[in-house]
Amino acid sequence: MDKELLNSLELLTAKEGAQPTLAASFSPDAISGQYWGPDGPNEASGKPALAQIDPAALDEAVNVKLWDWAEQTTGVSFP
Repeated sequence: MDKELLNSLELLTAKEGAQPTLAASFSPDAISGQYWGPDGPNEASGKPALAQIDPAALDEAVNVKLWDWAEQTTGVSFP
């Protein structure tokens, strides 16, 4: 990856990146199927909160293609 491009990205620290998962794990209001992430602009930073799910993530045909690609690329398959 281009170093200039990489430097332009605003990346979360490991601690910041883990916070939405931890918040969802411990929140009594969290339910299966929700997506948690940062609440800031473009959900790229901020405090943990319920986040938007991109419609492509819910497209079964796209998910099957991605799963097949991952199995072929890694050489690992799951039943």
